[in-house]
Amino acid sequence: MEEEIANLKDEIVQLQQKNEEQPRATESFPSSFLNSLQFHTFVQKNQELILLLQEGISVEQAAKLTGKSIGEAQMVRAVMKQMQETK
Repeated sequence: MEEEIANLKDEIVQLQQKNEEQPRATESFPSSFLNSLQFHTFVQKNQELILLLQEGISVEQAAKLTGKSIGEAQMVRAVMKQMQETK
């Protein structure tokens, strides 16, 4: 039984080593692609809020209309400002 346990431990170690050698899914994509994907997902998730803020509606009112928290609306506004500054 001890021999079987030792063999199983060796197999676990070998599997862990193989797993460490294989690249992660995110490592195979350039970081710019992942950033673009994350930004696109962010815009889709917050599209209604973004449109309201672009129309000049206050953060508080936009949050209330979309059912989001004021903190979320402030964060979306901050990201929008940051994106405008980088263009």
